[in-house]
Amino acid sequence: MKENSNAQKITGFIGNTEPIREYGEGKKMLRFSFGTKENQEKETENPGKTTWQNAVAWGGLAQYIADNGKKGSMVILEGKNTSRSYEGKDGQTRTNEEFVVSSCFIPKKKE
Repeated sequence: MKENSNAQKITGFIGNTEPIREYGEGKKMLRFSFGTKENQEKETENPGKTTWQNAVAWGGLAQYIADNGKKGSMVILEGKNTSRSYEGKDGQTRTNEEFVVSSCFIPKKKE
């Protein structure tokens, strides 16, 4: 197996999700946001800073996240950060950074 030097493993919480988009031949894509919190001290009331990132998942992984994850669900993601540029409707070049998910685990809540 090739090792990806840009690979990361991140634990966070799902934020907003968009509906799954389907492309030709049944290819699926899901865009969602996830937040990670900095460590906080137990004795302070400060809940710590939340950092939000955009993510994208493809295929069966997109379906798994859509079926099992909801806003606030804990999620453990593996993947890599990417950036892409595109031209907006106003002609300005924009850059979008996102986390491309290659593996995901959503723990079930204890009842």
